[in-house]
Amino acid sequence: MNPRYLLVENPKPGGCEVIAKEDKRFEKQAEGSYNQREDRDAKVSFLYEHAGIETRDHCILLAELAGEFVVAPASAELMYSPLVRGHGGSFVLKVLD
Repeated sequence: MNPRYLLVENPKPGGCEVIAKEDKRFEKQAEGSYNQREDRDAKVSFLYEHAGIETRDHCILLAELAGEFVVAPASAELMYSPLVRGHGGSFVLKVLD
């Protein structure tokens, strides 16, 4: 059974901005099986109408500051069955001068 109406939310690390998906410098970013992408202040959300058993998404970040940032885990949930959910792990992003 394939999940329907999957919402994946990826938090943005501090000091980073998301490059718009229409940016022609990064054509690979336009790929993906999601139906809608929302770039918000604190996160990037991907909405899937029919997600596969394994789903991958990606976005390109531009780091504006040097330093170490702890990135909160991404989360995923079925939009009409919010008890079916999961999350990834957090990690440290190191940005050098």
